[in-house]
Amino acid sequence: MDCSIHILLEGVPVSSNRGTLGWCSVTLLACGEKKILFDTGSYSDRRILVDKLSSMSVKPDDIEIIVTSHFHYDHILNAEIFEKSRILVSEREYQYVSKREYEMVKDPFVPISHFISLKDRIDLVKDGEEILEGIKTIMLPGHTPGSIGLLLEEKRVLIAGDAVKNAWEFSKDIVMSHFDSKEHALESYRKVRSCADIVIPGHDLPFEPTDTENVKYTKLREEVTFIVWPDPKKKEVNISLFE
Repeated sequence: MDCSIHILLEGVPVSSNRGTLGWCSVTLLACGEKKILFDTGSYSDRRILVDKLSSMSVKPDDIEIIVTSHFHYDHILNAEIFEKSRILVSEREYQYVSKREYEMVKDPFVPISHFISLKDRIDLVKDGEEILEGIKTIMLPGHTPGSIGLLLEEKRVLIAGDAVKNAWEFSKDIVMSHFDSKEHALESYRKVRSCADIVIPGHDLPFEPTDTENVKYTKLREEVTFIVWPDPKKKEVNISLFE
């Protein structure tokens, strides 16, 4: 099935000494009349996400399927506004959350109350499961034990979630954040290189995976601006990244 790929929200590879900002990639697949959303972003993304969909004449109720790369807050919290969608989660990730395995590995990013509220809408998927013709799930453990990507086989485009957080880590075989094993994460990197010509990572722009440290992005980044109010007597300070 021919599907157009629309990156509604670009992932941003940035953190702070106050913790992660959680600005992940959110990708829409428009496959004829079917609309599939890969990840949903967090609360701070909600207004811009709905606006981006509206600009394409897509309403939240038009989304039939949400593919959840893994159950971290920055990827799942907006699922609640897509009330008519099925939520696809890997069997392994469901176990990781439902049996509270995340507590044993001190994973602080799982919104368990959100999982409970969405539980009746979740459908479980396995590795290699075809959700539409030519579009299949691919297990990519490492960041979490049940992380999955979505592979568009004909286009050789892989939407990877945080199994590939950004091009810098991937190109250098660095794993900065994992709640499964580092070995699994590196094996997932190898799997990505073998099946994809373009990767849409969890927190970066799409890029072409290579066996070198040279990163070839497939698009330019939109400007990201931080607005800081340093003092009530001063005007705000605008800090622009990626100009």
